[in-house]
Amino acid sequence: RLYRLWRVASSPREARASSMAEDELIIPIDKALWPKGVVRGLAPVLRSLGDKHGNLAIVAQQAKGTILVKGAADKIEEAKPELRAIIEEHFPDTDMPEELMDGPPAAPAAPAAPPAPAPAAPPAP
Repeated sequence: RLYRLWRVASSPREARASSMAEDELIIPIDKALWPKGVVRGLAPVLRSLGDKHGNLAIVAQQAKGTILVKGAADKIEEAKPELRAIIEEHFPDTDMPEELMDGPPAAPAAPAAPPAPAPAAPPAP
């Protein structure tokens, strides 16, 4: 016979934590840069993105000046490029939050090589 031991969670919070490992990403956006009515248009876009990436919960919190992303860490990472595009579209005046940057900042482009000197003109006859 097989016996299973069930551990009863001591709190609802513990029960949620044990049932699914979730990560949380908080993307800050300055409150002054939230265009009027942006949340109304942003909510369905974020919901669609969350559904596309394994049921992530993505919520725009205008009063806090944040976008909250909750779900599996790998799914959050997969959604970051699309989140960057959404922020560029809906918040054109904000700098890209560091939470959405990929790795270290890109190195500046190498300076262009100076133009090669023009060949000398042949002497006049």
